[in-house]
Amino acid sequence: MKTIGVFNPSSAVYDAVDLKKLEAFFENKGIRLIYSEHLWEKNRFLCGTDEQRASDIMSLFCNDDVDALMAFRGGCGAGRVLDLLDYDLIKKHKKTVIGFSDTTALQLALWAKTGIPCLSGFLPKFDVLNADKVNPLVEKSLDLTLAGESLSASITPMNGACKNIEG
Repeated sequence: MKTIGVFNPSSAVYDAVDLKKLEAFFENKGIRLIYSEHLWEKNRFLCGTDEQRASDIMSLFCNDDVDALMAFRGGCGAGRVLDLLDYDLIKKHKKTVIGFSDTTALQLALWAKTGIPCLSGFLPKFDVLNADKVNPLVEKSLDLTLAGESLSASITPMNGACKNIEG
């Protein structure tokens, strides 16, 4: 994976963004970022109009230089673009979509209508820009995902309350 298209299907970004910090994080992984046209738009609480957000998604899917799409942030509003997407065209340009929170509505629609893989758990706005340090587990899972590998983990209960669960 060489290039990720960054888009925002949900809430607008209202605070200052250090793109140099974000780009350096991904450049260290050998990845270039391309930003969608309307990423910084504001329409009430949303990142631009529904049509602008849908257009950004379609543009990134159709851009042959983009290997995957990554939502910049969550919030609310992604569900409003679902009926505006051309799923037949997206099927012809299958790309992984990475996001979290409100992006789940978009990810589930893309998976249901096109079968493309969608991954939850990383948002540049929160995992890089609003963090003093990127969470090591989050970064490791992102690195493995970008390399096409998987990550498995086991969870041990903090107390014995879950030891004898029977269905």
